[in-house]
Amino acid sequence: MSLASPVRQCCWLLLVSLAALVLLSVPAALLAGWQGILGLGLSAIVCLIPGLLTVVLVGAVKDPTARIWLTVGGMIVRMFVILVVALVVHELQPKLGLVEFYIWLIIFYNVLLLAETWLLLPRSSQDSEA
Repeated sequence: MSLASPVRQCCWLLLVSLAALVLLSVPAALLAGWQGILGLGLSAIVCLIPGLLTVVLVGAVKDPTARIWLTVGGMIVRMFVILVVALVVHELQPKLGLVEFYIWLIIFYNVLLLAETWLLLPRSSQDSEA
C-alpha cells in the first residue's frame, strides 16, 4: 500500500474527522447542550461522506486532469449535499439553529475540505505521474 493509496487517505480523513469531533464536542456541549452534540455529529457525517467519496474516486483515477476535475466536482457535491441537508434540517428540526448546528457544519466543512485537499495534493513527482 503506497502512501497515497485511497484506503490510507480515507483512514486519515476519518481520523481528522474523529479528532475534530472530539475537540469540538466540549464547546458544542457548553454552548448548546445535547442539541449541540446532535448538530455536531450530524455535521460530521454530512461533511465526511462526500469527502470519502471524493478521496476514493480521485484515488481510482490516474489521469492528472481527471483527478483535478474530480477534486473540484467533489467540492461542488459537498457544497450541494450540505446545502440540501441544511435546508432539510431547517424544515424538520427548527430547534437546531446557528449554535446547535450551522456553526458546526461550517467548521466541519472547512476542516475536512482542508484535510482532503492536503491528502490529495501530490507528494512528489512520482505521485503525480502515477
